[in-house]
Parts: sequence; structure tokens; C-alpha cells
Amino acid sequence: MIRFMYNRDYNDRRTRVNVGGELSALDTNTLVYALGDKYNMPALQHLAWNKFAKIVVEEWNPDQFVEVLRAAYSTTPDRDRGLRRLIQVITQFHLHELSSRTDFSTVMEEVPEFVVDMIIQATAPASILFHGGHHVFLLTCADCGLGSS
Repeated sequence: MIRFMYNRDYNDRRTRVNVGGELSALDTNTLVYALGDKYNMPALQHLAWNKFAKIVVEEWNPDQFVEVLRAAYSTTPDRDRGLRRLIQVITQFHLHELSSRTDFSTVMEEVPEFVVDMIIQATAPASILFHGGHHVFLLTCADCGLGSS
């Protein structure tokens, strides 16, 4: 967070932690997003959201994604829809692959808020665009039509 305050960026690649092991870039960005909420730093949240989205698109890893889904729902407040909404759109895009995974089924049982969000998401408009060989997620509000990418 200190690095972000001076450089408007942070290193999200393989972070060593004291409790053993390493955090993946997805883990790091999920935790940084939650810190941005805790300390009321929307610019930090925005950067973490963008880094998270880029990694998921360019380096899709279902094992990491399923684990980070659980973390995102346990570290972000219900009122903050940003990262959760992105996770819903990504899940929807990869649902065929994820639905056959036991760990994904376990997360659905452990995180009922995610299941409710997915049901709501199924009725909301969302588009997945392709730009330059990469997926670009375009999220739109069902009420006003505004969105972000």
C-alpha cells in the first residue's frame, strides 16, 4: 500500500508471506482490493480490479480462480460489488469448465452469497467482448445501462 501511495502501482507477482508459502498474483490483487475498501482508497481498488481482470484473461488458471473466489467473498463487504461482479462475469464465461470441478462445487456450498449473486447475474445483461485476441469484460447495469470495462 505504501508503494502505491508513492508510485500509483504495486508488485502483485508471487508475494512471500510469513505464515508459509506464497500468494499468487490473483490472491495479492484480491487482498489489495479489500485493503482499498478498508482504507477508503478507490484508486487502489480500481488498480487491483484491473490487475485482477488482466491476469484472469491472460493467464487463466481455474485452480487459482476457485481459491480466489472464496477469498474475494470473505474479504470484501456485501455492499462492494466491484470485484464480486467481475468474478461473476468470469465465472459465467468459464462456467462449463468450472461446473465439473469438485472444488468449485465445494465453494458454492461454502459461499451461498456467491450462488445468490450468480442467480441475479444470470438475469442481468453482461457482454464479453474480444479485443486484440484478448477477452474484454464489459459490465453493464441492468437499470441504467452504464458500465465499465
